[in-house]
Amino acid sequence: MRVIVLAGAGRAFCAGDDIKEGLSLGGAGRPPAARTVARDLRSNYFRFRDALRSNPKPILARVQGYAYGAGLDLVLASDIAIAANDAKLAAAYVQHGMIGSTSILPRYVGLKKALEMLITGEPVDAPEAERLGLINHAVPPEELDGTVQAWAEKLAAGPTSLIASIKFAAYRGVDLSFADALALEAVAIGEASRSEDQREGRAAFVEKRPPRYAGR
Repeated sequence: MRVIVLAGAGRAFCAGDDIKEGLSLGGAGRPPAARTVARDLRSNYFRFRDALRSNPKPILARVQGYAYGAGLDLVLASDIAIAANDAKLAAAYVQHGMIGSTSILPRYVGLKKALEMLITGEPVDAPEAERLGLINHAVPPEELDGTVQAWAEKLAAGPTSLIASIKFAAYRGVDLSFADALALEAVAIGEASRSEDQREGRAAFVEKRPPRYAGR
């Protein structure tokens, strides 16, 4: 496997949590039993974003319809996101008496815009999401599948072993001081220097031919 594409079936990429199911499981009007920070951090909601970012494969999100709540978090946790022009993205938790996206959204749009989205829960359309940096590209709906396919093929043909090191250094480095981020980059460069993909990339450059990466 060289690339992962996240896609939703039907009209929406992901409209968020199933709130009705949550009420039936927990009992409407009753507080969650024995809720602790440690227990919450072990839940899927808190684990999937780190799981996507720490996955060594490039992850591409194909976004149509709605990407609300946890759906927005899935988009942000992906490495590349392509959306149809008519798609809408929202941190909609607050509209249902919930909280979410506070750890990840400010890292993309800045604190002021993030607070606006978090406090109101109002959506932004795909062109605005592209301008804000929530997604990479907004395309006409009829071009979505073709664009995603082209990106998937491009990523799969790339040096995926190096992409893994790039993901690690970029995602971890953004939370560090500049000096520590430089040290982490040095570690990533050292790891990459021992890869087959880097040897192939350099050989292809010298031999003036397209590289044939193996993902190792």
